[in-house]
Amino acid sequence: MASIYASLASLLFEDKYSDLTITCGGRTFRAHRAVVCPQAPFFDKACDGSFKESISQVIDLPDDDPYILERFLQFLYKGTYEDGEYPVLNRPSLSATMTPEEVQEELDQPLGIDTSSVSDGQGEVPETMSRDPTHTPAGRDDARGGGGADHEEEEEEEKEEEYDDDENKDQSEIEYNEFDESGGNDHAANLAGDTEGVLHQTDWPHSLFTSLRVYVMADKFGVRALKLLARERFYRTAERIYVTCEDFPAVVDEMYRSTPPNDIAMREIPCRLVANQYFEEKALKERMDPVMREHGELAVGVINYMFYLRGFGKSFGGIKKLL
Repeated sequence: MASIYASLASLLFEDKYSDLTITCGGRTFRAHRAVVCPQAPFFDKACDGSFKESISQVIDLPDDDPYILERFLQFLYKGTYEDGEYPVLNRPSLSATMTPEEVQEELDQPLGIDTSSVSDGQGEVPETMSRDPTHTPAGRDDARGGGGADHEEEEEEEKEEEYDDDENKDQSEIEYNEFDESGGNDHAANLAGDTEGVLHQTDWPHSLFTSLRVYVMADKFGVRALKLLARERFYRTAERIYVTCEDFPAVVDEMYRSTPPNDIAMREIPCRLVANQYFEEKALKERMDPVMREHGELAVGVINYMFYLRGFGKSFGGIKKLL
């Protein structure tokens, strides 16, 4: 799979073999229907139906952000995307290598539902049910039926990959530090420190806005694997910095304006986080109150999680039913 993405990556934004033009926000992106259309139903319909785009092979996206579209196309060709926070290490993300059924199963599973060990939002990130966006979680091979000699062989392969990563670390850091973040709104300072086992660059601006907008675009164009990756990154960053991040209320406001009401798995992330520290962190409460007044679903979600955190969840049938 990695070798396929390595080959596709060489075609990203290249005129060679390109047969599709995407215009957005004054920018022009050259693409390849054989790469884009099988992964994105939106483009498949536009290029293979009775629309004018199927004849002109030019798709105009006047309402979208070209910076986010660039991230979107990066994922289709590389299996990952650059956001200025998470280094890509020149390999596809885990979500890009999963089957559609596995991706949907992960999307249906709310992140970090084990609230008994939730982050305090200031750098302490415990183990949760969420998956690392770039590494295979423990137990995943068992879920696929792996075991015995096959399991040992996979462990050896993982060790070899880790060794290769160490060898390439300097080069990946150089490439990462040369990346020019031009996202605009998501440039609040990130907290120092790091999360064990998570590839996360802490001395760069956080990417909450970018992760959210990539998630929304992936949903719009029907790329579920990208939705999963963007949601993982959003969660990983949010649980680290939500208490002190000045942008967090604006991010949550945008989330509730740009995602559908039935997207519970995504919308419950800020509900759980805010509920965990709502009474303990006065500044967080003051920043979030206006957003909660604006979005009643958010306020109800926070209240429900407060009940859950205080042990009332079971008597009400569990947090999923509450929300």
